[in-house]
Amino acid sequence: MTRSDDVIHAAEEVATILEACGVGAVVIEGGLATADTVIRSGSRLRIVPLPHLVALKLYAGGMKSRADIVELLSRNPDVDMAEIRELCDRWRLRGLDGLIAEAAGGE
Repeated sequence: MTRSDDVIHAAEEVATILEACGVGAVVIEGGLATADTVIRSGSRLRIVPLPHLVALKLYAGGMKSRADIVELLSRNPDVDMAEIRELCDRWRLRGLDGLIAEAAGGE
């Protein structure tokens, strides 16, 4: 079994465990599937792309996650907002528009 196989297997296990959570498993699977940047060569740890991180934080909810989203968006003004919106719409996540406005200084 290769390290890639290990990562895929781990992602499948996470998805199986969280399947009962409904959309949560889909959001997490989506983030894992696109996490192709590694911390260092040979590491199994992957970095989730920013649009998926925003979606994961929006799914998690809570004041800290919402504050993190505002911070992420305000520090990354060139991020593809259409991609973030599409992900959140696909996974039926709500509340993004207000956070975008807050990150832009609108609220």
